[in-house]
Amino acid sequence: MLGEKIAITKDGKIRPCIYSEIIIGDINKDDIEDIMKKAKKYWNITKDKVKICKDCELRYVCFDCREIARRKNNNIFDSNPYCKYDPYKGIWSEK
Repeated sequence: MLGEKIAITKDGKIRPCIYSEIIIGDINKDDIEDIMKKAKKYWNITKDKVKICKDCELRYVCFDCREIARRKNNNIFDSNPYCKYDPYKGIWSEK
């Protein structure tokens, strides 16, 4: 999940988290209910919806930042590119 918080930039742009570059609204122009609906779409992304992570036995205890995956792979549902664990083999790699 993205922490159930929003970030508002100095120019009024709203993002689903402080690290995200995705803009989901403008505080000066958009309705707060519409903004919150958009934010919840991001907040509801859990490890159970993320490629590879959904099959990992460690998915509920590891650190995750969906923005890292989005920036690296341009897909918010990709696994963290810096994770070195392979849940299918049960081993940590040297990547």
